[in-house]
Amino acid sequence: MKDKKGRIIKGAVLVFADGRVKTTSDEYGNFTAALPFKDGAEVTLRVYVHNEIKYDNLVTLSSATSLSVFLDSL
Repeated sequence: MKDKKGRIIKGAVLVFADGRVKTTSDEYGNFTAALPFKDGAEVTLRVYVHNEIKYDNLVTLSSATSLSVFLDSL
């Protein structure tokens, strides 16, 4: 996970599907999550940085591609 200037965001909390799955970005901004949804499913993704919501949108899931998130600002 990075901001739009390319800076790595570590320790961001990602919350999928209204809390059904939660994960945290590592020191390199990477994250993994086992999501119990089918390809093509749209779920809400919220990203929190320092307990502030920085991203709140629907994302479409795909096992063929990884999900990249870029935040406007911290």
